Amino acid sequence: GYSMRGFDRARRVFVSTWAASLSTSLTVSEGSFDPQRNVYSFRGRMTDPSTGRERPTRSELRILTPDKHTFQY
Repeated sequence: GYSMRGFDRARRVFVSTWAASLSTSLTVSEGSFDPQRNVYSFRGRMTDPSTGRERPTRSELRILTPDKHTFQY
């Protein structure tokens, strides 16, 4: 899959997109950054490819070093 993140200045939230290689849908999430923990937290919705129904999503991107990040979905 492929992910892109950015900051929406008009709405003042971080935005994340995810395009999975096994699905034709796009997951869009919004979130915030916690500078104390160095973590971006996102919540969104996706279409489950097996059922066709929407379901909630939650993910975290933790910045360990400038070159090392962990992603939990």
